[in-house]
Amino acid sequence: MEELNHRIKDLIIKHLRDELTVEEQLELQQWINLSDHNRETFLQLTDPDKIDKDLKEYHEAKTNVWDKIDARIKILAIPEAPVPNIRPFSRRLRIYVAAAVLLVVCITSYLWLASRFNTSSKARPMVAPIAVQDAAPGGNKATLTLANGSTIVLENAADGHLTEQGATQVSKQKNAVSYTTIQTPTSPTVVYNTLTTPRAGQFQVVLPDGSKVWLNNASSLRYPTSFSGPSREIELTGEGYFEVAKNTSKPFAVKTRDVTVHVLGTSFNIMAYDDEPVIKATLLTGKVAIAAAGKQSILSPGEQGVLTHTGAISISKDVDTEEAIAWQRGYFHYTHANIKDVLRQLARWYDVEVVYTTPVPEDNTSDGEIGRDLNLSTILKHLEKKDLHFHIEGKKLIVSK
Repeated sequence: MEELNHRIKDLIIKHLRDELTVEEQLELQQWINLSDHNRETFLQLTDPDKIDKDLKEYHEAKTNVWDKIDARIKILAIPEAPVPNIRPFSRRLRIYVAAAVLLVVCITSYLWLASRFNTSSKARPMVAPIAVQDAAPGGNKATLTLANGSTIVLENAADGHLTEQGATQVSKQKNAVSYTTIQTPTSPTVVYNTLTTPRAGQFQVVLPDGSKVWLNNASSLRYPTSFSGPSREIELTGEGYFEVAKNTSKPFAVKTRDVTVHVLGTSFNIMAYDDEPVIKATLLTGKVAIAAAGKQSILSPGEQGVLTHTGAISISKDVDTEEAIAWQRGYFHYTHANIKDVLRQLARWYDVEVVYTTPVPEDNTSDGEIGRDLNLSTILKHLEKKDLHFHIEGKKLIVSK
């Protein structure tokens, strides 16, 4: 425990001096996100106003700083390693912080422990959040629109039975909504529902035939609540990963923008956002046919069909299917990806607007894999290069040299 305390102390000091490496920032981020205790401790230790006040007291103090540090840091009950958002400090503070930050850690930790253990049975007061320039990752959020137009905000709904739609019971379990046929449909009328995820949201749906769809951020899926006809047709905007239940007597089709993907039983990903220059269908298992503008192409596993704005379909073989479905596994995964493509994904997941103050060459690419549960500032640390800088201002991500 003592080694951990010293390690966290060193990381916080390096943060205040703006000297953290990418790996160290990830380590600090993980420790802070582990508990409310860690987060509040970090926020108190790095509050610029508090630091400024303590620095003034430091110059007037005549006590032994190092003895205080050793005495206080040993009693810090700090658990271990997803950071609240980190903001840089002014140059004026950095000049002094190298000399006095350990005193700040000591004093603030003492105040934190005093407030923590003196509350007894009283409710612990809320700690006012510090205004930081960062963006938290998205999560499991979606809205279900029923046949009559009413809506259910799924992240606020309790698990269990939600409602009935025609001959189908609708239920929710954690981050998924599912449909179960409870009786034979007696009406020929087709009842549709729509699942919609916001920017910074994702959700899963289990369709009446058992097919599973993972819906990425800023997407929607329109589908019948029962597949009573000769085929199974649904409509997608945005991006979704599909695991289709096999049924040769009822072909499965996904319609999106200018493309229809015909399926018998397979797993595949479709990316068809309005702000993307192309539509991509990536096949993992089985076989699909993609049709657009009167043309049709067959995909085999490991292939990706790309539809351009001209309506042309090209087939890429031996593609990195892990990159196409990384979002469904909880990661961003890039292989020689253009930085603009990467930033469009980040903009949707962190709900920010990308603003370019400098041209970005097409050959500016990025490689790697990193979790989607990290704050935006941590992701940007991995993307920054000597000729590219990122800065967050509210809901804007500023890209500059």
